[in-house]
Amino acid sequence: MFYLEKEKKCPRVSLIIPCRDERYYIRQTLQHILNVPAGASYEIIVVDDGSGDGCCNFLRRGKLDTPEASDTPGRPTIHLLTTSGLGVARARNLGAALARAPHLVFCDAHIIVSPGWLGGLIDSLEKGMFAAVCPGITFTGPLFYTVYGGTWNESLSWVGIREQPTGLQEIPLAPSGCLAVRKDVFRNVGGFEDGFRLWGYDDAEFSLKLWLFGFRVAVHPLVRIFHVARPTPKYQLWGEHLVFNLLLMGLLHFSGHRLAKTVALAKSFPGFTPALYTQLFLKNGARRRKYMRRRVFNDDWFMKRFNIPL
Repeated sequence: MFYLEKEKKCPRVSLIIPCRDERYYIRQTLQHILNVPAGASYEIIVVDDGSGDGCCNFLRRGKLDTPEASDTPGRPTIHLLTTSGLGVARARNLGAALARAPHLVFCDAHIIVSPGWLGGLIDSLEKGMFAAVCPGITFTGPLFYTVYGGTWNESLSWVGIREQPTGLQEIPLAPSGCLAVRKDVFRNVGGFEDGFRLWGYDDAEFSLKLWLFGFRVAVHPLVRIFHVARPTPKYQLWGEHLVFNLLLMGLLHFSGHRLAKTVALAKSFPGFTPALYTQLFLKNGARRRKYMRRRVFNDDWFMKRFNIPL
């Protein structure tokens, strides 16, 4: 573990940024965050999860090349954790385990934030109506569009909600590109699914779990961040790890008929084998039963509540 600065008074927010091979983005993201008024005190926890491109070496050297990174009073503390490749869900959980603040904000390593962004998200949490809140996220690149949370289609593919609400509004799925959650709630539900591999379905499963366990998820449309376009890493392409995560999510949370539909969908993707599903079922059957007993609402309620055709 590396600390860019000594510990300070407990901040209001712990900002957790997992990264893997983000050489051209993580420094830019941190510089921008530090240069924009956040509206809340915060610490930053960067989890370098097995990068091979040296993207966080500048943090190891203690150099951010920004005025806020100099030895001045009041600057946020930056912690750097180095892991050997936990996957994004477990990397977030590790950062959360070391967080000191009562609120957690998970971010991607390639974003641009707007003034007051943290304050807007955390104020929404502190009102007590919602356990997790995301901002409107504008995706840069050729299409350049904004989403206000997401939902699923009949193939369990994530679909962004394009219609802008006038105020805080419930949404089925909050993207982890920027997601604020109360730390007590995060611990209550067990965080992100630590059985997941690499990447995929991690934020969708987390939002689903929050709803099924009785917590509400919302978007704050007046808070906006930009998600910077970059080439898609190989590990984010369809393969066995995505099929694995899809099956595990269905196994943990879906009723029998919906689980059967999920297995049928998984069969159409590269990487599916009957042995993979059997292995997952044998390993996670007890946890499935535990989750079914724990939840306040069932998956039928969730799909009907948000008009998801599955």
